[in-house]
Parts: sequence; C-alpha cells; structure tokens
Amino acid sequence: MNQNSETKLVRLRPRAASLFVPTLVLAASLFSLMYFSELLAPDLYQIVFWSAIVVSALFWLLPLLNWLASSLVVTDQRVINRSGLFGLRRKVIQLSELSSIALERPKPLRGKVISLLKVDGQEITISGYSRSKLLAATIEAEASKTL
Repeated sequence: MNQNSETKLVRLRPRAASLFVPTLVLAASLFSLMYFSELLAPDLYQIVFWSAIVVSALFWLLPLLNWLASSLVVTDQRVINRSGLFGLRRKVIQLSELSSIALERPKPLRGKVISLLKVDGQEITISGYSRSKLLAATIEAEASKTL
C-alpha cells in the first residue's frame, strides 16, 4: 500500500447563515421588480429590470459562488482551507508542523475561531464553520498522531 496516500477525515462548508443578507437583497430586488411592473412605463421598466439583474448578480450570485467554493478539509496529514471567489485562496498546514491549537470567541455573539499556530510562528485562523469544538478536537487528535 502507498505510504503517501491521505485519508480525508472531514470536509466542511461554511455556515449557510452567511447567505442570509444576500438572499434578503435578492428577495427585495425581485419584490421591487414585481411591484414596479404595473406602475411604470415600459421604457422605465426596462431600466428597473436590468438594474435588478445587476443587483442580484452583485449581492447574491457572487456571495453564493464564494460560499460554494469555500471548504475546509482535514486529512490525516494536513488541514486545507479554501476560500475566496472560486476557492483561489488556499491555506495548507501540515499536521506535523502544527505547534498549538486554540479555540476562542473573539467577539460576543460571533462564532468561534480556531487558531492554528505553526512551529515557525505563523498563525492561521479558521472561522465560519459549525461545530468548531469538534473540529478543533479532530485536528488536535490527528496532529498528536503525527508526532
């Protein structure tokens, strides 16, 4: 069997609560589009229609694509955090390079943040995922196996 093969333990997406405001903007733009369809002249309605399309694309489609591309993968050798539009920002931490894990709540009424500190002093924070305590325990258990 190949020694370099990794086993994927956990794959998570961020909480869907981050899509609440974009969905609210989408609903408001659709409501305004339906409301103004009867009240406006056809020429003015075309302007309202295309502005609603632009608002929907900016405030709903882009955050949705960002959410769909974001993920956190914990394997038996490393932690991979992908974020950004189309998942272009990628942070990879080898579990063998991990020196400490801290679970904290920086602000009240906010989610918990997992801070991963590497041996060289670089700190990477992971936030926006549900079950942070279980996730931190999983990362810590796998990191202790690699030592």
